[in-house]
Amino acid sequence: MLEQLRALQQAIASYALQLVAAAHADTELVASVRNALRPLDDLRQAQARRAGARGGGANVDAPTPAEPAAPEVTPPTPIPAFDDA
Repeated sequence: MLEQLRALQQAIASYALQLVAAAHADTELVASVRNALRPLDDLRQAQARRAGARGGGANVDAPTPAEPAAPEVTPPTPIPAFDDA
């Protein structure tokens, strides 16, 4: 059974990769590819919600904390000016 599940996972991954490659090659296909991949996204979100309800994972609907702003970076010494002599 585990071998069959792995084969199914590989087939789904190959299918998704082919769709993404097609959308990358032809931007007119992006909307169709998104529609074709929507069931996979829905399944992933449902699994994450179930895992979150059991306390086994993060809630995908929860906002992610914002990263702290990076400090302003300035050079430690000024850039020297060169004379055009």
